[in-house]
Amino acid sequence: MVNRSNRRQSARAFSVGENTPGVSITSLKPGRLLGYLKPYRGHMALAVLSLLLSSGLGLAFPLVIVRLLDSATLIKSYGSLNALAGLLVGIFLMQAAFSFLHRRTSHSH
Repeated sequence: MVNRSNRRQSARAFSVGENTPGVSITSLKPGRLLGYLKPYRGHMALAVLSLLLSSGLGLAFPLVIVRLLDSATLIKSYGSLNALAGLLVGIFLMQAAFSFLHRRTSHSH
């Protein structure tokens, strides 16, 4: 049989008390944080770049879809319709590649 009262006591022993000093946001030093990131700056730069490219390509989807629909309904040009459909597939593949790269570089450590 499990004694549940022991669990409560041990949980209280590890909890943060009222007398524990807090960390102020003004006491944090950005230079110190950047010092910890220095060995990983290549990974961080690649992760941030791939995140920006993936997000930018995700924002291009609505623009291409609007042009695709305009091409199909207003212009009725099948050549531009095929080109825009190919562009949409290309954007999707590039976004997937950059998203994969971002996940690999930001979660590798």
